[in-house]
Amino acid sequence: MHIAREAERRAITGVPPSTRYELQRVGQAPKPIPLGRKSVGWLVEELEEWIARRAQQRKPLPIDDAVNALENINDRNTLLNLLRVPANLSEDDKLRVGAALAKATARLWK
Repeated sequence: MHIAREAERRAITGVPPSTRYELQRVGQAPKPIPLGRKSVGWLVEELEEWIARRAQQRKPLPIDDAVNALENINDRNTLLNLLRVPANLSEDDKLRVGAALAKATARLWK
C-alpha cells in the first residue's frame, strides 16, 4: 500500500487542488486519509481506481462513433445510408459507389 502526498496526488491525477476540493466535496473524488495533525495523503490504489472509472465514463470521441458504425455494417444499404446515398439505386450505381469508396480509401489511407 502506497500513500501519495499532495504533489504526487496531483501528478497522478492531473487535477489541481481547487478542483480536487470541489470534487471531494460532492463525493466525486477520493478523500484523503489523515496522516497526522496537519498532514493527509491518498491511497495510490484509490487514485488509480478513480482515474480508471472516470476513463470508462468518458464520452466516446466522434471518430469512435464512425469506426463503430463502419465496423458494424453488414449490408450495402446500411453503408449507402451512412454515406447519405439513396438506397434505391440500381445495382450498377451501387457497384459504382462501392468502387469509388474503395478508390478513395486506398488514395487517402496510404
